[in-house]
Amino acid sequence: MNEEKLRAEIEAYDKNIDQYRKALQTESVWLFLAILGCWSVIGNGYLQAFAFCITIVFFSVQVASHLTHRNTFNSFESRIKKLIEREFISGSVKDHYLEKFGQLKEKRASKIQALKAAPMFSLCFIFLFWSIYDQIVLQLLG
Repeated sequence: MNEEKLRAEIEAYDKNIDQYRKALQTESVWLFLAILGCWSVIGNGYLQAFAFCITIVFFSVQVASHLTHRNTFNSFESRIKKLIEREFISGSVKDHYLEKFGQLKEKRASKIQALKAAPMFSLCFIFLFWSIYDQIVLQLLG
């Protein structure tokens, strides 16, 4: 059986969730400064939008560079689910791994845990949407 491989995948998935949230927290200051820089670009809205797109790419690359495993959360989940289904037809061991897998999916989806793990990122995200609203929506309406 590949129970050892399954355990390793589950541990890697759990570690990736934590690393991702820590990276969001760490890199949030740069996101904030980059957003300020984007809106300070003088010219038309297209130039600001292009600067904003570049900022998102840079931020994403920086966050991804902190991760040990380069897999997406969906690929982790798919692989783990396949391993559980393939290795365990039924029984308490299968139930144990399905429960553990479910807990990790809940951990990843939990907005409260994400806010606790990366409060600075949450503030930057609020600022981002507020600034988009202020710069774009109010400009179009006003």
